[in-house]
Amino acid sequence: MKILAKLILLLCVSEIALSATIYVPDNYATIQDAIAAAVNGDEIIVRPGTYLENIGFMGKAITVRSELGPDVTTIYGMSRNHSVVVFQNGEGLDSILDGFLIMNGWKSGVRCLDSSPTIRNNWIYKCEGQIGGGIACTNSSALIQDNLITRCEGVPTSDGGGGIGCSHSSVTITGCRIYDNSDNDNYATGGGIYGYESNMVIENNVISENGCYADDAYDGHSWGGGIYVRGGTSSLIKGNEISFNTVWSRAGGADGGGICLFNTNATVDDNDIFGNRGGSHGGGVSCFGDHGEITTAAVTNNRIYYNTTNWGGGLSCYFAIGTVSGNFIGNNEAYYNGGGIECILSSSTTSSMTFVNNIVFGNRADYGGGLYFKGDPVLTNNTLFDNTGSQEGGGIWCRPRAPTYITNTILWNNGSAQGAEIFLDQNGDDPELTFCNVRDGWTGTGNIDAAPAWADPAGGDFHLNWDSPCKDAGDPNAPGLPAMDAECDPRIAGAGVDMGADEFFPHLYCRGDVVPGQTVNFHVVGEPGQSVKIALGAKVIDPPFPTAHGDLLIWPIVARWPIGTVPGSGIRILPTTVPLGWSSGEEYPFQAQVGVWGNPDTLLTNLFTLSVE
Repeated sequence: MKILAKLILLLCVSEIALSATIYVPDNYATIQDAIAAAVNGDEIIVRPGTYLENIGFMGKAITVRSELGPDVTTIYGMSRNHSVVVFQNGEGLDSILDGFLIMNGWKSGVRCLDSSPTIRNNWIYKCEGQIGGGIACTNSSALIQDNLITRCEGVPTSDGGGGIGCSHSSVTITGCRIYDNSDNDNYATGGGIYGYESNMVIENNVISENGCYADDAYDGHSWGGGIYVRGGTSSLIKGNEISFNTVWSRAGGADGGGICLFNTNATVDDNDIFGNRGGSHGGGVSCFGDHGEITTAAVTNNRIYYNTTNWGGGLSCYFAIGTVSGNFIGNNEAYYNGGGIECILSSSTTSSMTFVNNIVFGNRADYGGGLYFKGDPVLTNNTLFDNTGSQEGGGIWCRPRAPTYITNTILWNNGSAQGAEIFLDQNGDDPELTFCNVRDGWTGTGNIDAAPAWADPAGGDFHLNWDSPCKDAGDPNAPGLPAMDAECDPRIAGAGVDMGADEFFPHLYCRGDVVPGQTVNFHVVGEPGQSVKIALGAKVIDPPFPTAHGDLLIWPIVARWPIGTVPGSGIRILPTTVPLGWSSGEEYPFQAQVGVWGNPDTLLTNLFTLSVE
């Protein structure tokens, strides 16, 4: 056995020793010649220059990388009807393409078929294809990381995907910039990213200025200017900037300027979705079910603002089920229905949409400035403020299908010619509105009519003051009541549950542009009279350190500042000048202590990270 073990060790050492570094053009004139000569584990380093060739990895677990990056190293495809780079022989994540400018792909820039390579640090420019002009994945599980994909197109009669297209795949797309790509077809889908029967992770990317354009005057339709997902069971779209994407159709059908989820199951979480333009449903996000199928969606913790379309300026849920929670939906516009949100529920579904902890602010439409719905959604602990319906329903326009519950919700300062806060369509049932704060009043158990006393509603700050009439005034048994509020503070923190998206609880946040030399304002929420300290940490602790006053989230402490006591409003404000020595892209984690250490009512707040612009 010892001899066998030594033999195995010698074989492993020999294989490691045999791994080579190959240079192009030093050792081989072309990249493909170098790949043909390479064995598993080899690294091919390509010197600066332009290489006129199409390459394939031949099933090898090798790294092909440029020496000095994509700005000086180009692979320019020379064969029509071919991709510039091909993975089609079962390659895995250890087959790596790294650091090239890839141009002139006729069947996409990079094609993955029955393979799972790593594609990173590349610029993919002016390529086109049937599925994914920039990158195409079929039956693949590729890692697509830190690439720039631009000016790529889905050709006419394509399946979709100007930038990236995926079919029957499980692909991770992270850290990429995907902009100014397009799909041009009678049925155009996924200007930036297209997924069909795929489970995708799309995380921490910038997906901007992409478009879908359907030019057929009679039968054209387009879906998903930024992202289109159809089918699949568990896609995740998280932490992205999705901005200024467009869907357009000469015939009029165009859904999901930023994102379109179509007959799928997906989570859209913690994204910035702004400036997108639709033509039909969902300027920012469209969750769409069709042909007897339903989209199941979780739309959570997003900032959805300044999007436009005809129906559902910020978000459209059309024959969809799931949860919409913790979102800031502001300053969107629909030319017809649902400036902030449109929700149309199928009469055949046994489940519905649940809306909780959302702030719907400053949106505009003809009907339903904040929310337009037909069906039986559940609305719990939402805040609707300063929305406008020029015809009917400033806050909410509704045609309920019993039972419909609206609970613990604030409707204030919305405006319309008819039904400033709520307009009930005569063809619907009356909703059950309870424990809500409605300007000018509304009949129902626990309802009130009193100014909410927010910190700064005109500026978009909807934290409750200590003396707010909405504090402890909600229903603890409300349907769909979440365990946390919109900021992940405990939902029942005092004598009772609060109305609206915010629960009064010790909390640290900051307002203002984080630019060196400029002033930002730290805000600390707490009980009046309690002392406050703010601390800057060297790093975030993961996992956090438990204390008697809550989790300590930063350590070591770099600096701490006593800033006095909480005033009667319940919010202590500390103007602070951003240090000139801080640089763009740097992050600084803070946490506050509300109360004196050792007192039973003292609490540590949440983590707040300042990101320097």
